[in-house]
Amino acid sequence: MFRRSLREVVAVATATVAVLGAGLITAPAAGAAIDYCTHTKSWPSSTDSGGRNAAAYLYICGSDYLDYHYRAQFWADGERLAVHDNYADNREARIRLTVTGSDGQVVDWDYLENTGLKVYQLGTPDGSGDIAEGRRVRFSLCAEMSTCTRDVDGKS
Repeated sequence: MFRRSLREVVAVATATVAVLGAGLITAPAAGAAIDYCTHTKSWPSSTDSGGRNAAAYLYICGSDYLDYHYRAQFWADGERLAVHDNYADNREARIRLTVTGSDGQVVDWDYLENTGLKVYQLGTPDGSGDIAEGRRVRFSLCAEMSTCTRDVDGKS
């Protein structure tokens, strides 16, 4: 049986309180639920005439959305989608994405997931590797599919 003296127990407890009080332990406990808020935006592309860039963020409520845990950003110029999991929790950022034609019909869809930062060159099922100009690119960003942003629209 392992026994500690009262002095050792008090020393360990004091050190633990000092570390917690100093703010050195800032991450939520493993498995702890995080209350995420969402932010989405869309704006005209300055480099792709008629195109619209779009972004979606998941961040801790009460903080600034730029201090995000997860971000997805579509760039009309080059039809690229950057997905950034900025939170080291061994979970993945997940994206549901559809591309529709001018008639509203879905011409392509993707389900993407990754940790870290990855940039996807969006393509079409015909293998051309390009999305025709004027198509709507709609996506939502999720943290493990439990919390998702609303859909946000970009335009190629």
